[in-house]
Amino acid sequence: MIYREGLDRRWLIPQRGGGAWVEVPAEVEAAFSQDFEKDPRATHPFRAGKLLDQARLFTMAQLRECQRALAGAHEALVSSGVPQSTVLEMLLVEMLS
Repeated sequence: MIYREGLDRRWLIPQRGGGAWVEVPAEVEAAFSQDFEKDPRATHPFRAGKLLDQARLFTMAQLRECQRALAGAHEALVSSGVPQSTVLEMLLVEMLS
């Protein structure tokens, strides 16, 4: 989602063999340096390129829907008696549909 947001807001510019982060707003700068265990801008250029390729495949709305489905699956895993394999299979079906 970070890479999709970067692409959408033009903070992240695809380049051959990777991507380059350009100037980001101050609040994003603060979040990157304080809220993240590892700053996404410090990712190796090859890996950043792969993440960019994946981010291009989805819209932000699709990624948010997948995040919602993951949260629901997590809740089901820790609070219901449904077998874990069933919860994960249903998650996979939902995310692929």
